[in-house]
Amino acid sequence: MLLWLDLGGLWAIHACWHQPSIDIMATRDGSAPQMTDRLVFDGTSKGHGTNDAIEVLIKGPEVDLGGRADVDKGSYVRTPARRRSPTPCSTVRIRSRAGATCQ
Repeated sequence: MLLWLDLGGLWAIHACWHQPSIDIMATRDGSAPQMTDRLVFDGTSKGHGTNDAIEVLIKGPEVDLGGRADVDKGSYVRTPARRRSPTPCSTVRIRSRAGATCQ
């Protein structure tokens, strides 16, 4: 399973094409990494750079709410929030290289 697909003129990713996170995750040839045991372990270890990169790629970046808080449906108080994508929610978002990406 790949974290993203880069077809040259077309990119596909679940939530956010975030170049700094892509750079962390990319193999030496620039392609999406394969899901190995090591990647899964690192990717589920809070505070590990791999975990941070995967979180952004599959969920989008968190933004500070400027001292405000939001209470979610499970009554969990959140001070950072995920930024909404500029496109409607979907399972897979496809963008061209010229299109908007997350920052």
